[in-house]
Amino acid sequence: MLTTEEADLTLPSVISSLASRYGALEPVLTIIFHPNSARIGQRAVVRRTPTHAPWILGRRSPLFGGAGAAVPLALDDPYISRRALQFSVHSNRVTIERIESSSRCRVGQSELSDTVELDWEQLRTGVPLLLGHSIVLLLRLGLKAPGDNSAHFSGHPLRGHSAAMVRVRKELERAAGSDLDVLIRGETGTGKELAASVIHDASARGSSPMVTVNMAAIPGELAAAALFGCERGAFTGAEHSRPGYFAEAEGGTLFLDEIGDAADQVQPQLLRVLEQREVQVVGGAIRCVDVRVISATDADLDYDSSAFKAALRHRLGAC
Repeated sequence: MLTTEEADLTLPSVISSLASRYGALEPVLTIIFHPNSARIGQRAVVRRTPTHAPWILGRRSPLFGGAGAAVPLALDDPYISRRALQFSVHSNRVTIERIESSSRCRVGQSELSDTVELDWEQLRTGVPLLLGHSIVLLLRLGLKAPGDNSAHFSGHPLRGHSAAMVRVRKELERAAGSDLDVLIRGETGTGKELAASVIHDASARGSSPMVTVNMAAIPGELAAAALFGCERGAFTGAEHSRPGYFAEAEGGTLFLDEIGDAADQVQPQLLRVLEQREVQVVGGAIRCVDVRVISATDADLDYDSSAFKAALRHRLGAC
């Protein structure tokens, strides 16, 4: 039976009791007022960026989700600049800087004209941010899901909080951070092309083109010309010179979908491109290309009786 003194003991907070289960605390922005009341309660995590570059808050980014939102959305308020504030997260504080000539912002009770630093103790209580005329956010420490440090890839929110989705996001983030070739494997309908787009958009090549090619739709006899280009008169029907898909993707990414169905005669040429970054134009000269190759297939390329060349399989999956 509890004594009076024992009954008066303070119970541990929910956050402190769950911290060991869900991981460390991190700064979270929560919408506490929005012209669309359905947006209230939606959240976005303020990320520690890999290169210590600032994290940007504005009209179009980041995406706020949760609180019943079917799809994460940006704040999308015309009174907020596209790039309003930049955040830098340190070990025990957050620095907020108002970008020059951007829309107004009030931090707590004070108008922000340049920079403010908030320590962890302030963030445990929570600090309100007024953006523009009508958006109010609460910046506060929140719980981080275990192992989920993955970025919210611009334009391609990958929804889901299961351990499997956390692993997928981490793998895509790792692939986006390198410039190695990638092989994506999975059953039909699992989102391989979406994953390729996420990797491209979040990579250093994101501002350059991503060209998508369905390898299963290219006849074997035309594959070399379609991929590497051809000169006029190189073969019957070649009435014009054309650059080829590799040239079209110069500086960006070439997505080879259904790579498992690549014609036998083009596989050695693909291997040369991946090894040397050179293409042999049909009827023309050898050209250097600056292209990252992302491939996808639902076929088992490692099966003993597979006709797919093992050396090409190895080069496709560099990452």
